[in-house]
Amino acid sequence: ACSSSTAVTAYLFEAGGIAGISTGTILACYATGSVTADGVQKGAIAGLNANNYGGIMTACYWSGDEENSVGSGSPEGATKVADGNWSTAMYAMNTALTNEGISYRWTENNGEDKESRPLIIATE
Repeated sequence: ACSSSTAVTAYLFEAGGIAGISTGTILACYATGSVTADGVQKGAIAGLNANNYGGIMTACYWSGDEENSVGSGSPEGATKVADGNWSTAMYAMNTALTNEGISYRWTENNGEDKESRPLIIATE
């Protein structure tokens, strides 16, 4: 489980809110920051999801101006939260964590930074 609310800028390599290039599993993550890339692959979650090398996304979500979850590769497993309601995303991410036997859970963030960080991680 991970999240990113930072702005990412890249010039030579793939750029993503969570990973530039994913060749592994990205599980129960979300990104709310912007991704800027000059002449390279860019996506809200990953610049390149190399599914032919093991890149798998499960229960990943993003919001903001990015139109695509990945710049290249399979976007399967990632969904945009367009309406600002993170309840469905939180439920799906927590279900994915439970299915993997992971005790962390996402919960709603009620702090001042709620807009950029709608969810926070907690332990059961």
